[in-house]
Amino acid sequence: MIQVDAIDWFIRENGAKHHTDSFELVGQQKACIVRRGDVFGLAIIFAQRPFDLNRDRMAICVEFGIST
Repeated sequence: MIQVDAIDWFIRENGAKHHTDSFELVGQQKACIVRRGDVFGLAIIFAQRPFDLNRDRMAICVEFGIST
């Protein structure tokens, strides 16, 4: 199993594209705030080795709202 080391949410780039770059959390680099219905970017950095399309499988689950 390949392990995720970090995720780069491209906070400034996504903020500019989604017109949320004036939000305080975006300006402080604390949150990626995007608007629904538009594309956003992110980079997944793996710990041991690069992701291999022929060897690895990945599923991404996106949830909205307050985490409980």
